[in-house]
Amino acid sequence: MGHLTAVFWNFEPLHDAVMEVEYGPQWYRTMGEGEQPEAIDIKSLIDFCQERGDTVNHSAYANWRWMNNYGTTLQNQEIKLLQIYTEPRGRAQKVSEYIAGDIRATIKANKDIEEVILFGDGSYLMEVGREIKAAGIKLTGLSVASTRKSEWLDLCDEVLEYGSIARLLNNGQSGYGDASASHNELIEALQELSRQYGTDWIPQVKIKPVMLRLLPEFKESDYGYPSFGAYLNDQQQVIERRQFRGMPEPEFRLLSVVSDEVEQESDDSSTASMKLVPFYLRVAAQQGVRMPAPDVMWVGVDIYASFLESNQSFDSFSELDDECLHQLRQDLPKTTLTDAKKIRQVLFKCYLFRPSDDNTIGFQDEIEGLEDIEDRYFKLMLARIGNNIQEPLDYVALSAALTGEEGYADRLEQLHEED
Repeated sequence: MGHLTAVFWNFEPLHDAVMEVEYGPQWYRTMGEGEQPEAIDIKSLIDFCQERGDTVNHSAYANWRWMNNYGTTLQNQEIKLLQIYTEPRGRAQKVSEYIAGDIRATIKANKDIEEVILFGDGSYLMEVGREIKAAGIKLTGLSVASTRKSEWLDLCDEVLEYGSIARLLNNGQSGYGDASASHNELIEALQELSRQYGTDWIPQVKIKPVMLRLLPEFKESDYGYPSFGAYLNDQQQVIERRQFRGMPEPEFRLLSVVSDEVEQESDDSSTASMKLVPFYLRVAAQQGVRMPAPDVMWVGVDIYASFLESNQSFDSFSELDDECLHQLRQDLPKTTLTDAKKIRQVLFKCYLFRPSDDNTIGFQDEIEGLEDIEDRYFKLMLARIGNNIQEPLDYVALSAALTGEEGYADRLEQLHEED
């Protein structure tokens, strides 16, 4: 019988230590949350263990939810993967309790073990480490450049240097590329989402689809980022981040200085009243009217007028949305089904629809044409916005907010006065 070893991987701390070598001491700020990139050179470490002797136990402990990118490498290896549910990621003490229990059980079941190897941090394994040594078993640890000094490594009989038996998979990138070329689209995406949702803080998951619509060739990997979350976290020149306890993902908003600069540019290129447009859209959203972009909404009004003129009816709102999207894309190719749904939801609040005798969806009898639909839309928004602000309405800004154009200001003012 050869040299018998038992190998245990405290996987997440090892991953974190290698990530620090690869990406620098601030890596966790931009990449610490969410699914992790593959960083540990698993194959080289396994090859070392096989050369060391016969392995009677080979176990790795982690919350594998975060480590999916290691799947391809691990699936063909003879390593037992133990799922440890830790929230937040990397609760070292809880994981160490499981490892310590398994080390003791393995030693008890295999009296001839000559060496225990731990890959990863052993700070919470000091007690079991002393037990290993007291039993006459060699204790071997692993030193990564970012975590060389520790009481655990001082306890070990042998300390392996990660760099001597493994390689850096990402070539030691200590930084990312310059992503400033994407900032205009990122700013525009957050502005658009802020208008739609009536809040400055936007969940991460909602940002990338808008970025891709504005910049179809966008790939965070082109700038050296392993994930979109890492890209967002590193754009501190233009956005800020928050994540409260219990939030499934972070939220982002434009820095106030960026918002001010954008507003100043708007003032230079348009009338001063245009800075009220986002404000009016936020008020509308707070009152339950979540609109698509103003120009999209205005094209949608025209599309619904064409449905009315052709006497179309629909079996379901889903069918109505699909047909609206089909026609939207003839004028605005980048629109989405969400845009079509928002148009319908706004017009639903205008009491446009009625169920027909055959249970299809049609228009109210008193609605005769485009002007009737426009008037109902304008009156709805005059009520939802005008009745919920203290300042007098700026009809030029309101026209731009509702249609994307300034030319309906007089008509809006007249309708407001009539009501």
